[in-house]
Amino acid sequence: MIESVDRIRSQRSLVFSHIPNDLLTEGRENVLGGYYRAQLRIARGKRTKADKILKSLDKNVIYQRLEEEHGDLLAAIDIATRGKTNRRNFKGELIEPLFRLNHS
Repeated sequence: MIESVDRIRSQRSLVFSHIPNDLLTEGRENVLGGYYRAQLRIARGKRTKADKILKSLDKNVIYQRLEEEHGDLLAAIDIATRGKTNRRNFKGELIEPLFRLNHS
């Protein structure tokens, strides 16, 4: 069972097919791809590699705007790759993800 879930989690196209097309324009697809890779590495226990990606993303203006405006999308990627999210809104409540895959 774990192997099949890991296989699904590693299929970027499955996750990205749930993202609205208007959120995949203006360089966001590349940034979201980086975020997806970082979360996948965290899920696989490769925190050091993930931290490098996340530090790079933190400097990216597109990523900063995604965090501010589309936390629900990032939460969905978290859940699709790791099974959970730590993203919270300004009130401290967990953010409801934009979508959920069948396995998440």
